[in-house]
Amino acid sequence: MTKILILIGVISLNIPSVYAREHSAHSHGSFRQWNFEREIADLHHSEEREFRRSHEMEYRKVWANDRVESVSILFHTAQGFNPSEKQVFYQYYHLGFQDMNQKNYAQAVVDFTNAIEIKPQMNAVYYFRAIAYSRKNEFSKALDDVNKADELGYAVNPIFNDFLNKNATRQAAEVYYSLGFNDMHQEKFTQAIADFTKALEIDPTYKMIYYCRGVVYLRMDEFNKALTDINIAKKKGVLISPVLINEIEQHQSIGQGGDYSSPDNFPQLIADFTQAIKANPKDPDLYVKRGLCYKKQHNYVQAIADYTQAIEIDPKFADAYRRRGSSYYNLKEYDKSWADEIKAQELGVIVNAGLIRALKKELGKEYFPGEDETKNL
Repeated sequence: MTKILILIGVISLNIPSVYAREHSAHSHGSFRQWNFEREIADLHHSEEREFRRSHEMEYRKVWANDRVESVSILFHTAQGFNPSEKQVFYQYYHLGFQDMNQKNYAQAVVDFTNAIEIKPQMNAVYYFRAIAYSRKNEFSKALDDVNKADELGYAVNPIFNDFLNKNATRQAAEVYYSLGFNDMHQEKFTQAIADFTKALEIDPTYKMIYYCRGVVYLRMDEFNKALTDINIAKKKGVLISPVLINEIEQHQSIGQGGDYSSPDNFPQLIADFTQAIKANPKDPDLYVKRGLCYKKQHNYVQAIADYTQAIEIDPKFADAYRRRGSSYYNLKEYDKSWADEIKAQELGVIVNAGLIRALKKELGKEYFPGEDETKNL
């Protein structure tokens, strides 16, 4: 009899701890699949602790229900039933997690937003909505939510915060990068430079923008700026194609010899290059440099003469063909321009896309040699 009484006493003492373990496992089960153990620990210090104490059975029902039951409660609320404000809040809160588990992040944002409208001081909901926003790549909105959660006392994960900051900055820069990229392909070089520069002011680590801005500077014959940007891009890990490297080397050679940014400098530059040619008549670079000055003065005939001289000295001087082709276009000698641009591309120069489009229109061409001809089918 004594042994039976002792056994009953032991069982009685263990019942509360068994219930507690079951309750704990049930309460956290929905969160474990999210790896949100730390977030739940923080929630214990928020308004949810009071809710646990006063509405324990309600709470257990909310987290036990599936999405259909949750929607049913919200439906009955809309039909005039009046469940407690906290119950409706947790229904939306629960639906938000259900949506995230199904990767329906847009709906999760809606559900968390509904929960916030009921209880705007519940700090954790902002944090979880930030996660949903980040899965939608809406990093600025996610960062706003993280900052709000932090303001309300939520222990924000610093790694997540850094991640959002970097991506929000990159996303803001992407807007100007896209504008600049579009301007570049429409030959709006001045505007492209302005857009790329604005993007780099927002995110100086965006290495591809240095690359694109460098290409635009090359097309504008601003060689020193072009080389500076291309070198920065290369140092930051951008793989520069051999075709572009070849062009850069040619431009570097051409760019050494004067400031081409001001028309006032051209007469003196022409005089200097003329003297240099007298001393080194077999140097093709000197003819291309002087031809560039003539071209910028719109003296296309003399520019063509210098480019032609450079080609006679070095028949593989790709950039001389490209520049001569551009000058021929300005004189409306479209067939010669087309032939020079083809030759320049064959020798490894990236030709001017805007010029090629214009030549196609003038000559009735369907494609440029080297293009993907299947796109014209």
